[in-house]
Amino acid sequence: MNVGLTKAMHRAGRQLILGALAAVLLLNGVLALLAWQEREAAVLAAAAQAQHAAHMVLQRAETKLQQIDYLLTGISEVVAARGNGLRPDDLYLHRLLVRRNALADGVRWLFLVRPDGLLAVTSQDFPAPGIDVGDRRYFSEQKEDWERGLFVGEVLTSRVQGETFIPLSRRVVSDGGLFFGVIAAGMDPERLRGLLQAQELPPGFESGIFLPEGLPLACEMSLCATANLAEQPLFAAHLPHRQQGTVRGVPLLGAETVIGAYEASRRYPLVVAVQVPEAQLLAAWRDWLWGRVPAALGLNLALLALVGLAYRQFTRRREAVYALERANAELERRVAERTAQLQLSEARARAFMNTAMDAVVVIDGTSRILEFNPAAERMFAYRGEEVIGQSLSLLVPEELRAAHEAYVVRAGGRTDVRFMGQGREVQGRRRDGSRFPIEVTVGSACSAHGILHVGIIRDITERKEAEWQLQRLATVDGLTGVFNRRALMEQGEQLFALACRYDWDLAVMMLDADHFKAVNDHYGHHVGDAVLKRLAERVGAVLRSTDVLGRLGGEEFGIILPETDMDGARQLGERLLEAIRASGLRLDDGRELRFSVSIGVASRGAADADLDALFRRADAALYAAKRGGRDRLEAAPAS
Repeated sequence: MNVGLTKAMHRAGRQLILGALAAVLLLNGVLALLAWQEREAAVLAAAAQAQHAAHMVLQRAETKLQQIDYLLTGISEVVAARGNGLRPDDLYLHRLLVRRNALADGVRWLFLVRPDGLLAVTSQDFPAPGIDVGDRRYFSEQKEDWERGLFVGEVLTSRVQGETFIPLSRRVVSDGGLFFGVIAAGMDPERLRGLLQAQELPPGFESGIFLPEGLPLACEMSLCATANLAEQPLFAAHLPHRQQGTVRGVPLLGAETVIGAYEASRRYPLVVAVQVPEAQLLAAWRDWLWGRVPAALGLNLALLALVGLAYRQFTRRREAVYALERANAELERRVAERTAQLQLSEARARAFMNTAMDAVVVIDGTSRILEFNPAAERMFAYRGEEVIGQSLSLLVPEELRAAHEAYVVRAGGRTDVRFMGQGREVQGRRRDGSRFPIEVTVGSACSAHGILHVGIIRDITERKEAEWQLQRLATVDGLTGVFNRRALMEQGEQLFALACRYDWDLAVMMLDADHFKAVNDHYGHHVGDAVLKRLAERVGAVLRSTDVLGRLGGEEFGIILPETDMDGARQLGERLLEAIRASGLRLDDGRELRFSVSIGVASRGAADADLDALFRRADAALYAAKRGGRDRLEAAPAS
């Protein structure tokens, strides 16, 4: 063999060895990258699940506190409107609390506290036990801070019932700014614990609802019973800088590193945290990693053996072809492993689709349904095979289909459409044609087959019903079913503004039951309440559909008559007097109780600067009717 050929062979051998080392490093780098990606996928999935769970629990807790907040606000307005202070023998307030307590899901009791800290009225006992609760934070902080808003305190034990409760309270202030006391509710702690349990989490996940100062309200963590939570990283380090976030590989609650998320409410003093120990989460990944170490070693050894064989026989074409065949076989094995991994990922995604509580619908760029999970089948009453390949318009009410199809056309192949990733409230259509409110969150992604839109759909029928009930409680008088004082004045101010703008006629009436105190004293408050109900029914039957009736307080009612002059108001008032004289209330002993009313009427004039001025003139006419013998109508002089 000549020198040139020898040098060429040595040079080719060195190149082969260097190439082999580079190949080994590349192979191990690829394996390390795949292992790291698998670990990151597990961590990211756990963080996303914890963040979603924390957000959902916080939303449901905010909704529950908002319901109780509206309830307390309505009661405080009733107490302030009466202006009688708080007395232990006030049967009206006791019954008011009993009725509102029955409507409040998750509230164990309602109670009113006097300005001196003594328990005044409760929904449990009548009369209320004279217990001093002035040292309780739900009273002291409302008394000291006029701008406090809704107070939410730590879990307490009742001094009356001996049961645990979460206190929520609001100030009761008169129209003149006088501090009447505090209205408070005792919320069942199990109600918040039920919100945690309703958010189903994988094994090992822990969750809890806390006050911002580190006090637990509902907790599924063993740490909550032993540790000083205020010194934990969540409250000492994370919350002071960010109101929400995720953590990876650092402590959140406790000294152990976790994967978790937290979110603080911007409306109420609530913090929700969800975490899973990092070691527990990565245990499965470590098992997976150790299971692949032999395969990785085998790949390295196989590659080294191939290089040795090629180094000895690289001049022989036959051996080179053999080495190439081994390399191809090894490549096919790796492709098969990768294919198995992709199938496993697809199985995980399918398991998520099938077990998700919310409906998941996947469509392509032409609005054809590609995926329809079991939750969607239950929500829309269609089987998956019935809707796959159909247009999404099948799930949309007919009058909204054109707008929906135009929206899909505008989206086209884009993934940055406005509303993407945001919840929208729309109407859905079931198989039987019935409509129901839904909240839709849409995300889009590009695939090998084009654009895909993924919709997460939630049935919000119960939430809408709760919102309607809250709105009704805020505008309707609980006893008579007519507008309360605030709602009446809001309606009246709008009608007064229209009358002033277009120079329309407008009249108001003040109507007061005659000798109502004597009815209460002689027959009892339950008969008095029945009289007010009958009075509201008879007046409502006579009024026109455009007239507005509301209870101003006690036995006094207000009526707003749009596009009505004084003559029309007089005629209507006389019909009201006749209708009420003809009505009666059948008592338990068989007797019939007759009652009457006095009416004051005023029509809008140039000197009436606002609705209050008009009602003051009607009020003066009402008292003139009282002085004139009752059961009559008196008209206010023109302004």
